[in-house]
Amino acid sequence: MPIKNTEMRKEGMMKFNSLFPTLVTQFNHEFLFPDEMPNMINTIRQWSDEDDIIGTIAHKNHIDRHPHFRSLAKTIQTVAGVIAHKMGYESDSIYDVNVKEMWASILKPESHNTHKPHTHGNGVFSGVFYLKGGSDIILQDPRPQVAVLRPRVANMNEFNIPNHHIPSTPGTGIIFPGWLSHYVPRTSEERISVAFNIILKGNYGQEGSLAELKL
Repeated sequence: MPIKNTEMRKEGMMKFNSLFPTLVTQFNHEFLFPDEMPNMINTIRQWSDEDDIIGTIAHKNHIDRHPHFRSLAKTIQTVAGVIAHKMGYESDSIYDVNVKEMWASILKPESHNTHKPHTHGNGVFSGVFYLKGGSDIILQDPRPQVAVLRPRVANMNEFNIPNHHIPSTPGTGIIFPGWLSHYVPRTSEERISVAFNIILKGNYGQEGSLAELKL
């Protein structure tokens, strides 16, 4: 007589393994001073106005060195170190991480600007911190073959979603693997954010192989 699914679960005859998970971390930044966020917003708006740029202010890619952004950069570095430790990467300290690049982005409804689907190949982790909310960031399923034969879904969950939306809540940020594709659609209100890439100090690749690298 066939064993029903309910009986298998009851008898402990089934084990579900979640393999190859993608770790996406959301975090808050506790501002040290009341004017810290307004100072960052005003600085980014000034850069945007001076250079007549709407979108990514790409030529200013080390704003972590600017006095108004140092506290945020330190928080990002600490969170990334905790993530690296959780993922089991080699590290002498949770502080063995570097903010490789950090830049600003401003999107406005009238500009029709978007951030098209892309990845960050020059960072172990990438992320974004929101100063002023607008459209969500959308993370895409990194397994393209899944879409080839995708059954219809009765109940949406983390095992079957093709995309995941994360709101751009001011004062919060997310960190995800640099290889994870993501994009930002057109915004309905001004959206100001700080994006960044994280690199880890230490060894890369398999020991003794041609791919081995030390940073």
